[in-house]
Amino acid sequence: MGASAFDKQFGKNQAFNAAGDVFTALLVAYVSYQFGHRAIFVIAAVMAMPTAVSLLAIDPKEIDYAQARAAVKEERNPHATGLSSLLRDRILLCFLACAFLFHLANAAMLPQLGEMLSKDSPKAAAPFMSACIIVTQLVISLTAAWIGKRAATKGRKPLLLLGFGVLPLRGLLIP
Repeated sequence: MGASAFDKQFGKNQAFNAAGDVFTALLVAYVSYQFGHRAIFVIAAVMAMPTAVSLLAIDPKEIDYAQARAAVKEERNPHATGLSSLLRDRILLCFLACAFLFHLANAAMLPQLGEMLSKDSPKAAAPFMSACIIVTQLVISLTAAWIGKRAATKGRKPLLLLGFGVLPLRGLLIP
């Protein structure tokens, strides 16, 4: 895709990813409600198989590694410069720290919400958790392509700040 089309393609990819997450959450909710919480691990193993098959189907010869790294034609070197170049990028490290903290906080909220919703019915915990995931992933599925286009034209920073800002708001809304 190259750097110029990255945001748009990434938005499309995330929309399909979220749709797959909705399917998986529905499947997990049904299976866990019918067969118990241990069946979730079987579903996880079964769902990993098509992923592995898809990855093995990718032909490395069809990937333009230089284009994927946004190299200009004069600099087309098929080898990456290494991990050390990433570790010297302060902006990237700051973003990684923010993303890590965001996901750390986000991951803590969902189990807490599922536990609160299923306080009197332990059997309903997994379906409630799945419902929380489904709502989130439906929103992502419906907005990801638009966000990808917007990031390509207006930049990523305002969208990232909005996304990071929504998490504390959601934390305040959960009693």
